[in-house]
Amino acid sequence: MSTVLIVRVGLFLLLLAYLGLIAISHAQPLNSGLEAPLAFGGWLALVGIAVVTWLRQRRIGLRRSKLQVRHLLQPATVTALFGLLAAIALVSSFSGNLSIACPSTARSCVKIDQWRVSDGHYYRLFPYNSAGDSDPNQPWVEIDRQTYVDEVGTRLRMAAAFGVGALCFAWLITAALRSGATVERTA
Repeated sequence: MSTVLIVRVGLFLLLLAYLGLIAISHAQPLNSGLEAPLAFGGWLALVGIAVVTWLRQRRIGLRRSKLQVRHLLQPATVTALFGLLAAIALVSSFSGNLSIACPSTARSCVKIDQWRVSDGHYYRLFPYNSAGDSDPNQPWVEIDRQTYVDEVGTRLRMAAAFGVGALCFAWLITAALRSGATVERTA
């Protein structure tokens, strides 16, 4: 099995995990701590692939080659399926979300609120007082399960969209792994 295929299978599995979490976030309460891993997981994969590609080409002394479009699409069936699932993930991550606009009179705002779960109860903290000043002593307010799912789910899906976009770039960068394999070594 080629390196490119192994990497692309890994990206495919990561995309399936993103898709699953996006689907679950519409109905189940998830930990708001998943936001950073969802946002940056795809980007870490992208950076990892770019570094490995660069090191591999440098280690075996390959000259830079012109990237061929056919390398971007091979294997075509898997690439088409990846593209379809990525499109579904992106559409799903932007559907059913709450507004992130925060009017000045808001008592809650998905963009800046904090959440926690304790003994099966759901809580939200709006970190500003009525004058709009930062106030770390604001009370945690109990909210119902569906509100928690809607608010935290919105944040998680937005983070997942960021990660899925990076996976799409990573898929394209893997073509550099393939194109480097066909170039002659430098003396």
